[in-house]
Amino acid sequence: MKLTRAVTHIRLSDANASKLTQLDTLADAYMRLCQQYVTVFCIEVEPNKYADAWLESPLSARWQRAVIQHAAGVAQSWRTNRDRAEQAYQDDLAEHQAQTDPQRPAPTWHEWQTPTLKQTVI
Repeated sequence: MKLTRAVTHIRLSDANASKLTQLDTLADAYMRLCQQYVTVFCIEVEPNKYADAWLESPLSARWQRAVIQHAAGVAQSWRTNRDRAEQAYQDDLAEHQAQTDPQRPAPTWHEWQTPTLKQTVI
């Protein structure tokens, strides 16, 4: 037999309001910095989860390391999927150019947008 009771007199949000505020601040800073690194890793430099932090941040060195590892993982996945899609497009284009049916439309390539982080996961 399992007995379950509600504990209604404990209000964690009231007792730990300052801790929750600090956590919200940390989460906001984390998301902003992670988005910046994701964008850089997708567009400008190869993703490197061991890269030294180079962007300004109020986060500790430990949190910055977590951000870089997270961003590198997201960017590496995005780059791999984009490269595969581009290769599939190139294959389809070559097949289209080799075929003789003029009615069949040529494949089109649409450039991928960089990922946008939407949910905080710490």
